[in-house]
Amino acid sequence: LNKAALVTVTDSEGVIIYANNGFCKISGYSEQELLGNTHSMLKSGKQPESLFKDLWDLISSNKIWNGEICNKKKDGSYYWVDTTIIPFEDALGNIEKYISIRYDITKSKENKSNLKLTQDKFKILFEGTPHPYFITDLNGKILECNKATASLFGYEKKELVNLLICDFKVLSETDRAFLSS
Repeated sequence: LNKAALVTVTDSEGVIIYANNGFCKISGYSEQELLGNTHSMLKSGKQPESLFKDLWDLISSNKIWNGEICNKKKDGSYYWVDTTIIPFEDALGNIEKYISIRYDITKSKENKSNLKLTQDKFKILFEGTPHPYFITDLNGKILECNKATASLFGYEKKELVNLLICDFKVLSETDRAFLSS
């Protein structure tokens, strides 16, 4: 587990009593700097306080919490972790400690953000061009079209979706043959 994940152990009050090398490396803090502190020293401020209140309410009731957290490194940069926090009870049934197991998902979050930005730019270009464009599946069924396409064929955009492009009479025989192949 220590080789594959970022692990910390806290006491029942959330004070860190153990941090593995992976957690120290990603956070930028040494184990000595982390021990005796709480995870609040890593808060990025990018997530609502209600997330952490709900998290504590859940784990304090001896339930496991899982979610994504954005933390701030010692150098001020941010990283994202998929986190699972597991409460452990003592012999009397009182919560003795919490073990947090995390996986770095920073690259995945960045990739999703970049993909969303690219999709947004494509949509602006796709919709904004005065030229008709459409996206079809391999059978020529329209999956998406722009306003110019709808205008050319005299339809609303939503009416064109799922129709076969080769069925439109305004297309030349050459165009229909090409689109059918």
